Amino acid sequence: MLGAVSCSTVPPPEPESPGTAEDEVRLVVGTGPVSKTVMGDEISGICPVYWCDGDRIAVNGKRSEALYGIEPQTSEATFSISGVSAPYNVVYPSWICQSIEGSMAIIELPRTQTCTPTSFGNGCAVMYASSQTSEMELKNLCGAVCLNFDFGKYEITDISLTSLGTPLSGKFSLDTGSGKLEGMDTRQSVRIDMNEAIQESGKVIFTLPAAEYGEGFNILLSEKGGRQMSVALREDCKVAPGIIKYYPQMTFEPEGSLIITDAESWNSFVLAVNGGDWSEWQDPETGCVKLSGNIIAGGDLAQIEVWNGELDGNGYSITRNLCSRPLIKAIGETGKVSNLIFEGGHAEVAEASFAALAQTNFGTVTSCENRMPMDIVTDADFSFASLVESNAGTMENCSNSAPVHISLPCSANRFCQVGGLALYASAEGKCGSFTGCSNSGEILIEKNAVASSDLQKGAVGGIVSSVEDGDADNFTVFRECSNSGRIQLWENTWYNNPNGAYAIGGIAGRISGLARDNNGKKSWYVSFDKAWHHVEFVDCVNSAIIDVCCSNTSTVGKNMSGARQCYVGGIAGVAVGLAESPALFSGCTNTGQMNTGGSTKACTISGGIAGGAGYATFSDCSCSAGFALTETTGVTAVGPGAVAGIATHIFTKLLPVVISSCTVTSALPETATVKGEYSATGAQPTIGE
Repeated sequence: MLGAVSCSTVPPPEPESPGTAEDEVRLVVGTGPVSKTVMGDEISGICPVYWCDGDRIAVNGKRSEALYGIEPQTSEATFSISGVSAPYNVVYPSWICQSIEGSMAIIELPRTQTCTPTSFGNGCAVMYASSQTSEMELKNLCGAVCLNFDFGKYEITDISLTSLGTPLSGKFSLDTGSGKLEGMDTRQSVRIDMNEAIQESGKVIFTLPAAEYGEGFNILLSEKGGRQMSVALREDCKVAPGIIKYYPQMTFEPEGSLIITDAESWNSFVLAVNGGDWSEWQDPETGCVKLSGNIIAGGDLAQIEVWNGELDGNGYSITRNLCSRPLIKAIGETGKVSNLIFEGGHAEVAEASFAALAQTNFGTVTSCENRMPMDIVTDADFSFASLVESNAGTMENCSNSAPVHISLPCSANRFCQVGGLALYASAEGKCGSFTGCSNSGEILIEKNAVASSDLQKGAVGGIVSSVEDGDADNFTVFRECSNSGRIQLWENTWYNNPNGAYAIGGIAGRISGLARDNNGKKSWYVSFDKAWHHVEFVDCVNSAIIDVCCSNTSTVGKNMSGARQCYVGGIAGVAVGLAESPALFSGCTNTGQMNTGGSTKACTISGGIAGGAGYATFSDCSCSAGFALTETTGVTAVGPGAVAGIATHIFTKLLPVVISSCTVTSALPETATVKGEYSATGAQPTIGE
């Protein structure tokens, strides 16, 4: 019990009307069982409480002068205050009191309590009074709960107490006459501001509004490693005014798994994974590893070599201000990663890949988002994808919302590929799938070259840059994927010879192979006479502007082979399937704007769904996109080249290409070199019902 050493014994008179405010009033106040100041040694179950220098009271909405020169062990003090008159409505400590109107005070009980093993939290042990005279005794609004723990080897970082029905902190109204407390904007929990003294002693004092807590309390303790212990107090939970209630000692025994809350715990987790035993980090019931807080690293984080477990980001973010490599080198076939957000910035040079999540995915990635922008100037070969480099597994509901800005002051031919989510849709002969994935970040590539040069084998896609594999049994599927981020590629210089093989699409850039030169290396020509990969686009949508200015010097023509052209499509730049298993476009829609042209020649092929196609089927697709000349500011562009609503160029040697139940409502520009409703150049497609 906490008790006052002495108090006023003058009984209050009958209530009277407020008097005239006096210049200065001196109030003689005795402490009730609790004050913010000094708690004396316990004697026969009672701890005396004393006033000390700095104490103030609030009276009728005004603050008293601070006590000064108080002798030790003083339980009665005189406060000076101006501009008040009887009745005197008093709240202690003064700084928690926001206002007093009549007997009604508005007070704020702190959510975080700063206490010691021998005293209650500062500003938590509230006292009040209402008196017609200048002598009074303060009454206790609160009591205290004392918990005693053996923390053992663990460093405790947080302790909180939650009631199961009664508010404990926040804004309340307090009747200084009756002591009635009513919540206004409150919370049902309080926490202790941990300090070294509490860590060493294990003694924690929570100060709570006096009440009968019939449903009890929950206590939650957290240790530095992230593990927690919960304690349920359900019996004997009455908190009396001015009384400290003691509970028996408890031993801290953390529950469940280690959790990841910061860069240090992430690196410890990775060390365990790469060492082969990360069982301590797994939830004992689900086996899942979960993040329990946002992770921020000034540089980069440790990298997992192979991940075959389940990692749940819980909607938290990982921020690396100098990201130089993927978080995971390879996600295995049984690996799962979900609900993770990536933020921060990229280092100037990547170790293997700039992808934020994984270099290769063979497993399942769900609901992950990249918010880490890319902004780079480089005169070198360059590849970028926001989440994974190669997806040979499953990606579901993943997204990129960050901008990608690439400046290429090329002094020679360069290789450039960019995918909003992934670079490639396969790895080691296995094809991946994308379901419900989206890109809303703008992708802007500008080649302000300083010499004649070419972006060899360039491919850009809102989801994937290129599809490199696929047959009837093992193929890539894009289902319900969308692009709403502007895709722009502008060139201002050209190479000495006609060249092309650029492919830019709202969902995917290139689904076809490239011809090989005399040395057997991939050249910058589209292989226009060979079957390539089965792929499926189902219910995919582009709603963004795609703006391309290409420096290819090969002008489009109605009967061209298409080997050297730049292909631009609302869904795919160019798609060549297999004779026995054509590339499939079903239910796809383009409502964006297609701006194309060349820096010296009308070299672009722009299609509402695909720029070029061979061995392909288009069904139930629609295009309402606008078609116009590129908006490039680097040169005076020529074009827009060849345009059509579905698949503009049909490869003559790769038939059939079937178009059925498709709708085109686009207005095709009169300035186009060649134009057509469904197709414009090459062979004629087969038009179905």
